Amino acid sequence: MVTASWFSRRWTVAERIIVRTRALVTSFAWIALALVAACSLPRDRDKEWVASVQSAHEQADESARDPGATELALRKALSEAPSDPDARQRWVIQDLYYRLAQTLLDADGLDPAAREVAAGLAIDRAPTLARANLLALQGKIAERRGDRRAAAEALHEALLINEWLMDRALAGANEEPPKP
Repeated sequence: MVTASWFSRRWTVAERIIVRTRALVTSFAWIALALVAACSLPRDRDKEWVASVQSAHEQADESARDPGATELALRKALSEAPSDPDARQRWVIQDLYYRLAQTLLDADGLDPAAREVAAGLAIDRAPTLARANLLALQGKIAERRGDRRAAAEALHEALLINEWLMDRALAGANEEPPKP
């Protein structure tokens, strides 16, 4: 128990240093604990999103005959996507848009599929397989609409990306584009 004499007593220089050091160390410990807790939140959210993406793909695979359930699962995963995604997350988001657009196209939803392709292409211009898939699907949609020129342009761009990716793979590099 702390008494009044404890507060009113004269502290030696060494005692003052010890008390201040303990207070400083305790403050830093609380700050460090808060930072660790804050830093762990996005990782937990990322893990939840990855689980949502896996679930959406599994749902899409299992319910290929039920486009409505597939669409809901894919839209759920897209709605939970990070607001400021890194390059890998953008790739996954584009892949989700591709899968959603393909599902809509298979259900004769030409216009909705075109909207999802456009949304997916707007995510990132990096030359990835996900972008190439979206461009190929854009070409397929343009072809169904009778726009041969737009179809050829989209398919050509997809082919160029695939060629670039193949060259990199043969050279032993990964899919990620070079940094500017």
